Amino acid sequence: MRIIGFDFGEDCTIAVWKEGKGGIDIVGTNTPSAVHFTEKERIVGRNPGIPKDSDAQEEYNNVSQAEADNLIYGIKQLIGVKFNELDLNFTPFSVREGDDGYVLVDVNHHAFKPAELLGMIFSHLKMKAMSCLRSIKEEKEEEKCCIGVPAYFTVPQRNAVCNAAKIAGLDPWLLHETTATALAYLHYNSKNLGKTERFIAIIDVGFSRMQISFVHYKKGELKKGELKVLSYGSDSSLGGKQLDMLIFEHFTKQLRDKQKISVIQNKHARIKLFNQCERVKKTICKGQSNAEILLENLMKGEEDRLELTKADFSQICHKALVGMNSLLKKALEEAGLNSKEKLAKIESVVTGSGSAVPAIIDILTEFFGEAPFMDSKFANFSVAKGCALQSALRGNTNQKTPDKVVSKKMKSMLGLKIIDQFPFSITVCWLQNLQNGDNHTQLFKEGASWPCTQSVSVTPDASELSVYAFSEKSKTPTKICRCKFKWPSNSGGNTTSEVQFTIDDYGKLSVEPVEFAELEFDGEMGTEDMLTTKEKERDFAKLEAIKNDVLGYITSTFHFFKSGTKYDQYMEVEDKVSFTKTLEATKDSLSGQHDIDDYVDMLAKLKGSVNLWRHGTMSLKRDLASLRI
Repeated sequence: MRIIGFDFGEDCTIAVWKEGKGGIDIVGTNTPSAVHFTEKERIVGRNPGIPKDSDAQEEYNNVSQAEADNLIYGIKQLIGVKFNELDLNFTPFSVREGDDGYVLVDVNHHAFKPAELLGMIFSHLKMKAMSCLRSIKEEKEEEKCCIGVPAYFTVPQRNAVCNAAKIAGLDPWLLHETTATALAYLHYNSKNLGKTERFIAIIDVGFSRMQISFVHYKKGELKKGELKVLSYGSDSSLGGKQLDMLIFEHFTKQLRDKQKISVIQNKHARIKLFNQCERVKKTICKGQSNAEILLENLMKGEEDRLELTKADFSQICHKALVGMNSLLKKALEEAGLNSKEKLAKIESVVTGSGSAVPAIIDILTEFFGEAPFMDSKFANFSVAKGCALQSALRGNTNQKTPDKVVSKKMKSMLGLKIIDQFPFSITVCWLQNLQNGDNHTQLFKEGASWPCTQSVSVTPDASELSVYAFSEKSKTPTKICRCKFKWPSNSGGNTTSEVQFTIDDYGKLSVEPVEFAELEFDGEMGTEDMLTTKEKERDFAKLEAIKNDVLGYITSTFHFFKSGTKYDQYMEVEDKVSFTKTLEATKDSLSGQHDIDDYVDMLAKLKGSVNLWRHGTMSLKRDLASLRI
């Protein structure tokens, strides 16, 4: 059974369950959600030319203006979003409105939907996961996986994530990020699984907004417990971006007052300054008394520096986090945990990019009466690991997992039932516009547990239903799709039929029977476009796989014949110099445009060159064979 979990955000993390080992492994962390298009190739994740610990924002700050225009990052902020909802002030690349009102990204004379770009990232992550699971030989058209999404994601955003996954050859379950974190926390802190019940508060301080979820764990018979989401809340004014914006305003004021300089009109400088705010925030949170930005890194010819002190940052946090207590109280009341007795039982867990901000920890400590659980390593992998656990739970319902491949921790989790909440209501309407009256029916109320199904009676004279969603904060309805009917000719004019709307295990909205009812989602990729894009991505993945084989072979061979190792005795100095040049030339040529046959030919020539240096000794042949060269 293959088990894969993905967490995508500003950075991406992959978690897999290795067969035979029995536990969840984190096989890829801090892979930037970025696609860099050069003249010769596209680079997904980290550009080889930048330091390993840097992110996409830092890469943007260290490349030229021309290169920066072709670096696409922050894709999570674009996915399933209409163009008029986008903040263009800090969007570094070229975007425009598509015919459907959603975002299109222009790069290298091509227009990409965000789902296509995210599909490229998922394809890259899938390749990493499959490399880790290489012991499993059979190939599948689509790999099952679980992907973490914010609970506040709208239906179009969820659909766009699913489309991106399908482009990459994945068949995803969706799981809310806070629920995934709760699941990972249960596994991480499994010593307390023996308790009859536990109340857990998950506080996820992400870039876009803060999410809060209260969950209840109840131990069941035969180790089959239940994890139920009791309430959920979020606020975009409490995310890491809001802190960065206030730091940005602090620096722009310094520039105006001291240097008489405005970066607002200079797009490249404006975005570089905003990107630096995240680094400054991290520096202060690590305990430094101040953090600086050199102006020469923003604008040529400027030699001064900008400074943020710990006291300045404290004032910014106080201003930014003024609504945090209200968000906590509201979610606590909705969960029914606002009594002193129950509040004392709550285990609080803080994760996300902003979880290290001292002011946030202080607020949570005062609210819950003790410091929250906070671990930087756990924060990095919690969503991906929770998604992998969910994938294991879902997969185990259809296939019994042998005991020999399940660790003790996993045994305590398999059989756990998860009951999540849908964060907004879904309503159908018989008219083009939702109005007061009897022309609409609520299918799913806000906070409904899913999977869930509701039926609507429809007569054959109906040709279309409009489907709306209400967010948890705004009462303004958003039209998300149309349900179109194709009635059989013998249906009759007076006969009513039941149409079932379902929010399924995957977290997706569907309709049955499909014979005469289908959903058309706003911003959805057409079937033909989806198949074409999926085919292109599959071909690209094959190309990347053979390219990685060549690169891996070169790296292994370099190491094998490295001067000073016990193997360099098998090669003369002149031969070593010549062979090293061949390896370096081949490595340099990998950045060019090649097809699969080119890479196969490169690999064959390299292997042929290596064979020239085999001197027939059994020890060398054995060592070469162990390295597969």
